[in-house]
Amino acid sequence: MKKTTIAIVKKFRRFIVWWIEFLGWLYKTPVMYYLQQLQQRIFDRHKLTTNAAAISFFFLLSIIPLLFIVLSIIASFVQSPEEAQAYISETLTNRVPDTARDFVLQLIQKSNLTESVTSILENKGWISLVSIGSLLWTSSGAFAAIEDAMSTIFGVRGRNYFVSRLVEMGMVVLIGCLFLLSSLISGIIHWLQENHITFFQIDFSNLPYVWDIITNALPYVLIVLTFYVTYKILPKTEIYDRAAMLGALVASVLLELTLYGFSYYVQNFAKYNVFYGSVAGVVISVFTIYLASIILLVGAEITEIANTRLENERELAQTIREFES
Repeated sequence: MKKTTIAIVKKFRRFIVWWIEFLGWLYKTPVMYYLQQLQQRIFDRHKLTTNAAAISFFFLLSIIPLLFIVLSIIASFVQSPEEAQAYISETLTNRVPDTARDFVLQLIQKSNLTESVTSILENKGWISLVSIGSLLWTSSGAFAAIEDAMSTIFGVRGRNYFVSRLVEMGMVVLIGCLFLLSSLISGIIHWLQENHITFFQIDFSNLPYVWDIITNALPYVLIVLTFYVTYKILPKTEIYDRAAMLGALVASVLLELTLYGFSYYVQNFAKYNVFYGSVAGVVISVFTIYLASIILLVGAEITEIANTRLENERELAQTIREFES
């Protein structure tokens, strides 16, 4: 009995030692480092939830001109604004609650955006250019709020007002072009499937699984690229590609999980229609934008943490080289 007790005590001690070593290893991992830094920044220093609320407000003010610009860019290369609208609807499907998606589509319809886009595309001239320019200026308001939050996160001063506005308008055009690129790739895939195109003795119409994988992956790639260019361009400081990509990947995964979870919750458990009635779509859309804004800023925090580490490593390596030379 005594020997058994001693053996149990020894095993328990080994387990305690192993557990302490494991916790020590876990504490030293990059994941724990990032989590600690995020906890301090989100709740103590940078007030991410407040900044996310500001971004959500300006995004709502900018949503109609922003949708107009995106529709115009896509419609310039596809058959019609209606096809561009269908692509936006397809992109939103299964990623946001149905009520929020319907709210966006109703905005497009009730604001007569497709008719306005058709009019702009058919009547090209100075008036059209001025109209698009003014809409670009208005739609960049959301990116102005994002840039202000980025300046706080990265600890840098903002750009000159007019330079900042140009950068923000450029971001609107760039994101519209990313949507366009995704739409064009989807169109090319559909064309290859429908026309039985053969290259190198390969019939591309007989690769359904390959095309399904590519088509389903396109929206995720679009989200990653959107986050990447936001983290790379908006902060007024040098951002390493690896840092921007890390923040973009983490933010993309968090966004997909959060939106899927929120969409599932709204469709299966929440009773927003009971409490809010006809404005339930507006409330759900606002909260969806708010969640996305928080994740955008969390990704920016991760980018800043990674960028600082890479900068410190570069400076340390440079100091060592100078010392050895």
